[in-house]
Amino acid sequence: MTAPDRKVTQRLRCYSPADLALLLEGTGLRLDGILLGGERIALRHWPRLLTEEAEYLAVLTPLANEGIQS
Repeated sequence: MTAPDRKVTQRLRCYSPADLALLLEGTGLRLDGILLGGERIALRHWPRLLTEEAEYLAVLTPLANEGIQS
């Protein structure tokens, strides 16, 4: 088991932030933001910026007071 405050970086398939947010439903996590080139980008700007960058880092945070649903 991992501690809740432990940070983990993992490479995944290439999903748009919108698709990743949908995949996170029911996991107890939410997409909190994205990093492009080390800079945090507001989620509303991702469509334009992802045409300029080949990859991004998703920032996930636990949902408050919600457990993982089965």
